[in-house]
Amino acid sequence: MSYLKAIESRDTSQYAAVGNLLWGAGGKLYGVSLGQVFSLTPPKGGADAWIPSVLLQFPDNLSPKTGVISDPSGALYGTTSLGGPANVGTVYMLTPPAKGQTSWTETTLYAFQGGTADGATPTGSIVRDSSGNLYGTTSAGGADTVGTVFMLAPPAEGQSAWTETLLHSFSVHDGDQPLGGLTKTPGDVLYGTTEGGGAGGGPSGGVVFKLTPPKSGQGWIESTVYDFSTSSRPTGPDDPKATVIRSKTGVL
Repeated sequence: MSYLKAIESRDTSQYAAVGNLLWGAGGKLYGVSLGQVFSLTPPKGGADAWIPSVLLQFPDNLSPKTGVISDPSGALYGTTSLGGPANVGTVYMLTPPAKGQTSWTETTLYAFQGGTADGATPTGSIVRDSSGNLYGTTSAGGADTVGTVFMLAPPAEGQSAWTETLLHSFSVHDGDQPLGGLTKTPGDVLYGTTEGGGAGGGPSGGVVFKLTPPKSGQGWIESTVYDFSTSSRPTGPDDPKATVIRSKTGVL
């Protein structure tokens, strides 16, 4: 906690922590600030202080908005809301150091273009399935420029490029501006939220949405689980900015 408190006390935005911490092997914690990806190693030998290490220093103004996830190899994955040729965000990977080395290797897996056939400005955390596919949201871009849900598939054998596919483009009435990440459940069903949109259109209170994987050659199916514009506003809940979690009994 001493290092986290030190981050909070810095008088500069690059040390402002964003998103959740990731619990890794050996009790290590991994996190993201506006300026870096860092790790915290538990105290040793009766000491109180956790040991910080900077894994990646972001170039200026890439604006990561969330933490990282990991895969079985220990690689870390995250997003930046800016950066890339179009300056509308990227998905990146950090590979652990090779044996005898100390430096992590950063790779940009995908740079968003921001057009109607692509997303722009990812702000939520991503999730990974057992095949290595990554899923996330963008708060802008897509057919109606109000956000998307995307998938990144690993390179085919002998290739190096990851493949991006839009699973859904929001259209205001089914959601507007997903700011949170996704929750993946058994069967690779995805849940998330949008800050605005819903039955009443753009100024409405947002939705909880569900994306069901395709069957028989069809595309992913998006449905609204709950529309906050139907609650008793202005006293009711609205404008969700984070994702949902799911209990073992299916409660969100």
